[in-house]
Amino acid sequence: MPDFIGEQTANAIHNWGEGVTPPCLVKAYAQVKKSALLAVNDVDPSLGIEIFKKVIEVLDRVIGGEFNHLFKLPLKQGGQELV
Repeated sequence: MPDFIGEQTANAIHNWGEGVTPPCLVKAYAQVKKSALLAVNDVDPSLGIEIFKKVIEVLDRVIGGEFNHLFKLPLKQGGQELV
């Protein structure tokens, strides 16, 4: 397992096998996270502009599909498999 894979993800891969999280799900999740960050930052910009910009940059890269190959969990890991 690569170093950046956490214990819970490693356990899920062990129990359910390695798969691919659908890119559309990864993109949608990142879009929600970005929208939430933008809204929170409007109310409370205490995160700091540099961190805020970096997180937005990474979320844009996730939305663009750059990291799709790193999302290794099949949907059945969550108890529901799409067919």
